[in-house]
Amino acid sequence: MKNISTAAHRRRAAAGLAFMLLATVSLIASTGAASADPAPNNTPANAVGFAGVPYDVYGTVPVDNPIASDPAGQLVATECNGGSAIYGTAWWKYTPASRSTFVVHAALAVSGPSVEEPIGMAVVAGGLGSVLKCGVEGSSISDAGAFTLNAGESLYIVTYYRAPTDPSIVAPHVGVYPSTGVRPGNDDFADATPITALPFTATQDTTMATREPSEPVCYNKFGFGPSVWYSVTVPTTRKLTVDISSDFGAYLVIASSRDDQSTWRCDGDTSAQFEAQAGVSYRIGIYGVDEVRNSGQVTINVAAVPVPPSITKFTIASTGTVNKKKGVVKLSGKVVCTGTTTTNPITGTLTQEYRRVSHTRAFTGSAAPCTGKSVTWKATVQPADFRFTTGKVKVQASVTACTSGGCVTSNAKRTVKLTAS
Repeated sequence: MKNISTAAHRRRAAAGLAFMLLATVSLIASTGAASADPAPNNTPANAVGFAGVPYDVYGTVPVDNPIASDPAGQLVATECNGGSAIYGTAWWKYTPASRSTFVVHAALAVSGPSVEEPIGMAVVAGGLGSVLKCGVEGSSISDAGAFTLNAGESLYIVTYYRAPTDPSIVAPHVGVYPSTGVRPGNDDFADATPITALPFTATQDTTMATREPSEPVCYNKFGFGPSVWYSVTVPTTRKLTVDISSDFGAYLVIASSRDDQSTWRCDGDTSAQFEAQAGVSYRIGIYGVDEVRNSGQVTINVAAVPVPPSITKFTIASTGTVNKKKGVVKLSGKVVCTGTTTTNPITGTLTQEYRRVSHTRAFTGSAAPCTGKSVTWKATVQPADFRFTTGKVKVQASVTACTSGGCVTSNAKRTVKLTAS
């Protein structure tokens, strides 16, 4: 299995490191030392408001993490943390300008390798009287949803820590993203959407997709997020290409077996090419990179790689003609090809030995239609400083046929008898 590291991930790691440095410099510049103040939005009363999605934000660095003592914070502690105290809360308030269906993700950006870990998160009703959902912690994020708000309605999002201090903390990272609110029908490996014709393209929302613990996945340092699956079976062995585009970090995995990792193909992050064997069912998985935005809109394209054409016959006729006055030679032969409309022009050389001196001229003949039947090609050889004459000549020729899937070339050589025309 091939480990994959993409430029996009390197950029995200660099951005995370830059954020950490900026946060530290800002604290020292403003106070002369690390601040011990809680986040400015540490209660619902001073929640940071926003009115549209997608919304993606890093919270303030919570160097000191006080116990949440406000009623809403204590409610979250009771509902989401088993009644144990929660620390360093940060609150946001979403009030959409129009009807909105969305999911909520949260993570803890930490120092060191610039990765993200789960963080406590809850979604609280706009009246602060009930917790709508406690975040479900995955391998590196907490998520909840989907939720729907009408225009002017509100709800709160809160992140929190389960311990009073953590020197590795940089900041909470919160993302709120639009969603259909519907779990994909191809969420599970076993429920893959069948691809019945090529080329194939589809666009879908993955925000309500889930993870399966044992599903095939290609390694990346961020773990893996929700996945959706497609299946394809071809009647004849041929190469297929797969590519995806998305508004979130996504990877591809291709597998002909759920359990046998040797069949898991990890040829690329957003594109891959593989040889599909006839009659074998292949699963194509698209899974989110485990950052805050690990799901969203994705488009998949699957196509068969055009096969090169086939040249099954290429010959040179045993006889040709020559105009003795002008020395112009006429040659011909046969071609059988399939898989394209026509060959490239036939090319070659003609050599005649006269009085122990060899005289060679190159020629370019006609192209031949590829009909699957035997067709005649023709070529005219013009003399230069030597006029060809009757007798034997040596001819070498080649023909090439191409498609977007590649080219094939066939060669032939023969001694040809020239007669006067």
